[in-house]
Amino acid sequence: MNKRETIKRFKCLDCKVSTLDTNEYYMVEDRVWEKAGDDEGMLCIGCLEKRIGRKLECKDFSKCPLNFDPMWAKSDRLLDRMTNGSNFLYRSNPT
Repeated sequence: MNKRETIKRFKCLDCKVSTLDTNEYYMVEDRVWEKAGDDEGMLCIGCLEKRIGRKLECKDFSKCPLNFDPMWAKSDRLLDRMTNGSNFLYRSNPT
């Protein structure tokens, strides 16, 4: 994948912000993504919340390695939603 394709892949489908640059690269449960329209691509946290009509909660995030991998920095907004104000989910790496 070249740089142009990478940049395009990480753009929020709605607001066009780079989810890679804003550190909002994550996976949610299928039920959440389906409610958002099940598009292929990325959504920043704000645009996903607009689509589903509510604030994300820690139960909305998949228990996949991506959400726990320390290699991927996370925005304050993403961490807030993943942890609901605590560090419970983020520290509970399911292995």
